[in-house]
Amino acid sequence: MLRNIQDEYISLLHNILNKVIYEDTATIKNMMSSSLIIFKKLIAYLAYWTIPTIKVSSVCNELDIKKETLYEFFDLLQRADLINMVRKRKASIRSLKDTRILFLNPNLYYAISSELWKHTPDLGNIRESFFVSQIEQPLYASQVTDYELDFQGKIISFEIGGKSKSRSQIKDIENSYVFKDGISIGYENVIPLYLAGFLY
Repeated sequence: MLRNIQDEYISLLHNILNKVIYEDTATIKNMMSSSLIIFKKLIAYLAYWTIPTIKVSSVCNELDIKKETLYEFFDLLQRADLINMVRKRKASIRSLKDTRILFLNPNLYYAISSELWKHTPDLGNIRESFFVSQIEQPLYASQVTDYELDFQGKIISFEIGGKSKSRSQIKDIENSYVFKDGISIGYENVIPLYLAGFLY
């Protein structure tokens, strides 16, 4: 029974994704079918990429598109509410350097993976996608930790990881926290990742 519900949900996500690609996006930009195929390849690229930051030149070479087209595609993905783009503080809205790009719905990683290559999606991206999707305050990418936010003039830093994630990366950083997957109870500045869901 549970398996059937999961399959139905993944099928629903496939249908939504295809509608966004082949109907909504095609209408907005009047895209040719060849461009839509590349657009879908970009989505697939984001699904299997194991680090949520990208190199523009690598993606452009992989998809055989120009830089301007890539920026346009990312703009469409954002407007369609398919991705979150978390930039560094004070970064240009057009900058992709060190920008963390994650699906708005973490389940899209599973849906796209099952449709395209049947591979296992990267758990790190899924954790970060979940965390980012639950935080209503503006988040920023950080060079020291995964994310940070400016709360009433105070910078709060976050690391996201699995059960074995240590606090060594944040031990000298004030107002810093580790959100860990795979634990039920937190301690000191370590918080179970699922509790981020209560912030939404």
